Amino acid sequence: MKRLVVLLLPVVFALAGCAGQEQYHAARRYYQLRQYDEAIRQLETALRSDPRNSDYQALLVQVRRDAAREDYQRALRFYEKHQIDQALAALERANSLDPTFEDAQKAYSFIKRQKETIQAVVTEIPAKIRAGKPDDALDDLAGIEQFSSVYPQIRDLKAQALAESTVAHTKQGSLHLAGGRFEDARKEFYVALSRMPNYAPARDGIALAEANIAADKLVAQGREFSARKEYAAAYERFRSALKIVPSHKAALEAMIETGGLWARMLYDEARALQDKGGIDDLAEALRRYERAGALTERFADLDERVAAIKKALTGEFLKRGEQYEQLGEQYLGLALINYKMSLHCDPSQVAVSRKISAVKEAFDGKRAFYVDIRSADPSSAGTSFGKQLAQRLKETVLNSGITDLFVLAPYDSAAVASAASAAGLAGRRMTVFTSVLSENVITSGQNKPQIVRSRYKLGTRSVLNPDYTKAKQAQADAEAELSKATQDYQNADDVRRRATTPSEIDAAESSLEFAKRRTFDAEDRVSDARKASAATPEQIDEEIYQPYDYRVYSVTMQARIEVSLEVANPDTGAVRGLEVIAGTASAQSTYNDGVLATDAQGVSPKPPELPSEGELIDGARKDAAANAVEWFRKTLTELSRQYYQRAKALQEIGDSEGASEYFYAFYLSTPDKSSPQAEEAVEHVRKYTHLITGDELLSPRPGN
Repeated sequence: MKRLVVLLLPVVFALAGCAGQEQYHAARRYYQLRQYDEAIRQLETALRSDPRNSDYQALLVQVRRDAAREDYQRALRFYEKHQIDQALAALERANSLDPTFEDAQKAYSFIKRQKETIQAVVTEIPAKIRAGKPDDALDDLAGIEQFSSVYPQIRDLKAQALAESTVAHTKQGSLHLAGGRFEDARKEFYVALSRMPNYAPARDGIALAEANIAADKLVAQGREFSARKEYAAAYERFRSALKIVPSHKAALEAMIETGGLWARMLYDEARALQDKGGIDDLAEALRRYERAGALTERFADLDERVAAIKKALTGEFLKRGEQYEQLGEQYLGLALINYKMSLHCDPSQVAVSRKISAVKEAFDGKRAFYVDIRSADPSSAGTSFGKQLAQRLKETVLNSGITDLFVLAPYDSAAVASAASAAGLAGRRMTVFTSVLSENVITSGQNKPQIVRSRYKLGTRSVLNPDYTKAKQAQADAEAELSKATQDYQNADDVRRRATTPSEIDAAESSLEFAKRRTFDAEDRVSDARKASAATPEQIDEEIYQPYDYRVYSVTMQARIEVSLEVANPDTGAVRGLEVIAGTASAQSTYNDGVLATDAQGVSPKPPELPSEGELIDGARKDAAANAVEWFRKTLTELSRQYYQRAKALQEIGDSEGASEYFYAFYLSTPDKSSPQAEEAVEHVRKYTHLITGDELLSPRPGN
């Protein structure tokens, strides 16, 4: 029996060697296909049958090394997606496959430390937020925020920290605000808004801080003016600061102080004028005394001095007013001013009040021009387009923002005259005469057909998809490249097996590694090409069309209307220009001489229907009316500009009363009552028609 066993042992070893070779070759095939796990399993099985086989051992080392590098690359891809746990698992496997792979070891250590840091930060953040350090928490979270997709609690902690930081900076801003540190407050509020852009308390805080900053600048400017004894400018700055921030203590104190200094200067100037004794000197002294009294109550003899001046001026102003009134309507403005000053000096004068009412009625009738819009059409009232346009222009004036203007748009001259007479408006007027010059409709184009080439759809047919042909060719090219790469790899492997010296082995291994990478790349391209081929249909439907020619007739209708606008000068009543306004409207339709096929059934679209001539004329009239209204708006603007220029010219030569007339007319005719020019006009008119304005009587005093 022993002899039989001895005889059988070589046979068993031979069979084991054969099995090992089969597993070795299988492992090589798996290795070429980058199926490293299966290649390792086959090689480990082969080594159990032949543990000392150097080929098995060398290939196993190579497979484990390549598998480790593949896991390393996979770990890097996981890390790019911030999937830390998956990256660590892949690196652990890489290190177990190739313990000498330093890159994998370093990456594992780095990512593991980062995970520990993330866990530590996530654990510490709630304590920092509770301790009132939300900004520190946000700084810590900034370093790990990219991992919020893997650690959702990072997003929650950041939201909590942002909310706490917003509240904290808002509170700090409020403290700065209460302490008068407005720049610091604004910075804190802006930080709060950077955390939560819609946080209302921070927005309100910014508005309040910026208002105080603006008020502080005005107060600083006011103090500079006050130091130069320009008290009027200083006072205005302080009052503007209080308009922005009514509770601004420094502005209130500075305005009271400056008001006292200004009042003293006015009082001293008024005394000097009063001592001169002239009528105009007394009038100016009265104005200064009253302004000083509005600013402060510190002058004990002020009321006595004002009463004395008023007593002296009451009769003088009354006499002047009567003299100006007797000179005629050109001097009604000066008469009105003197009557008002007389009544201001002695409000008990009932007769002067009646005079003021009468003169004011005549004065307003003289200087307030009216817009008289008439139609020159002879048709009955309200039926013609000219009369409709006149009414449209009237509405334009009424809706333009112009106030205190008399706007008349009657349909006959008699009504105009009677209305103007009833209103006492026999002087200034801007008359606009509207008249229709022409209306017509032109039709053209129906006798000039155009030859058009078209086609209609017959159906579809199946044809070879050119994209499918390209995809199959790309697949064939990729497979040929893979075949060549595989052959190159086998040749390199044979060279490696035959290498004996160290230099030959190194060169062979380098060539083998390069060939292996080419094989892997070729496999990827083959896989992509096969997927593209499978996703591309082999046959596609191609549409079949039949060409044909047809004639297209185009009909165009155009309506045009022209209206004239004659404008009379507001001051002279003479016609100063003729403006022709045009309006147009058009329509077009096309039709063909046969079937215009748009689909396989030969369905033809209906041509658009043309409007009637009356409808087209109505469209042209609307266009003309819109153009006329636009022109009229520009005319009113130009008229206002001319009034303003005339007022400025009179102001420059010292004719203040005449300038008041034109400033008043400008203010009435300008649509923009808030413009700087309008404010200038109001200020000038007030100055020469009133001694003191209402808002000046509301200046704060020490007592209130």
